[in-house]
Amino acid sequence: ADIKGLLKVVPEHGVGDKGSQYCVDGFAIDRYGELLTERQQMYPGLCMHTIFVKTPQLTRAKLATGGYMVPAVLPSKLAHGVAQVLLPLIDEYARHWLLLQVDLRQRRFCVYDSCRPTRGRDKEERKLLLHRARTAVAQALLQTDLYADIMSWEEVHVDCPQQCNGHDCGVFVMVFMDLLSIEGGCLCFSQKDMRQLREKCVADLLAGYIRNFPLS
Repeated sequence: ADIKGLLKVVPEHGVGDKGSQYCVDGFAIDRYGELLTERQQMYPGLCMHTIFVKTPQLTRAKLATGGYMVPAVLPSKLAHGVAQVLLPLIDEYARHWLLLQVDLRQRRFCVYDSCRPTRGRDKEERKLLLHRARTAVAQALLQTDLYADIMSWEEVHVDCPQQCNGHDCGVFVMVFMDLLSIEGGCLCFSQKDMRQLREKCVADLLAGYIRNFPLS
């Protein structure tokens, strides 16, 4: 596991059969979540109190095993003021990262997907992945006294920035995590900013802390 996938920017003319060189893996996303957790501890007034769920590659198959990884990181008694839970998910069928936000303030699930599926089977795979992720979170939060109605929460597919190739999804997820964990954060970026965003993510991971967001 490493961050090599962040070091190259996907060329506009495509990558042929070398697409894996540009992809981000779960290690980089998990480490970025750790740095975001440290940032909110340093600047609680600027950040939303967020729980970042480590991926260990949260696939549909793994989520089907009782969602065992999700309850493990969600305490039975959430700390006062927790605003959201962010879960990076991997669609193994499409080899695609997306982000599920559990909005504890608005009591809803929000999906941030930078490449929405268009074909029937792709839609069904994505739908099942999200259903199992929601169920895993619900199993954990039903242990608390505050979210007994979680099974009835709506699922909102947010109109978010979209990628223009098949290799930048992991970077989009990292940027979504970064901005959603800031109070009042705005998803004001696009594919054209990808070189700058990749450089930021690499610099943050190497430095061991989150720097100011470059587009703000």
